[in-house]
Amino acid sequence: MARYRLKEFNVKEKQIYRTIVEFVDGQGEKERPVIIVAVDEDIFIAISLKITKTGVDPKKRRLWDRYKVPVLNWRKAGLTHPSFVECSRIIRIDANALVEYIGEMHEYDFQRVYDEFEGYLQEDVETTTYTLLEGEK
Repeated sequence: MARYRLKEFNVKEKQIYRTIVEFVDGQGEKERPVIIVAVDEDIFIAISLKITKTGVDPKKRRLWDRYKVPVLNWRKAGLTHPSFVECSRIIRIDANALVEYIGEMHEYDFQRVYDEFEGYLQEDVETTTYTLLEGEK
């Protein structure tokens, strides 16, 4: 499968690409779509788009569901079925890791994803700080 450089694709925020994503437990990998939230020359940060048909299940109360945002305009973004962005799954991707360009996320969807992502980062920092302070007692 062909890999591409950032300059070949002219990678920008809001764009969706297919890339290889390692499983959280480190036991394998899978090709998945990712949404680009920031670009820095040869390295950029992406939030993975975890494709699911069911979405958030309020009965299961899984931690990662708390930061899952539905992509309302998924067809316009080039996705093949209803999709959700898992804002708690931050993936650093090297420029050589891109497999295929999929499309661009609608501004409304991207703003919702970005706001949730910023909220996750702020809450995660506050939680970590709180845990460290508690441990010092």
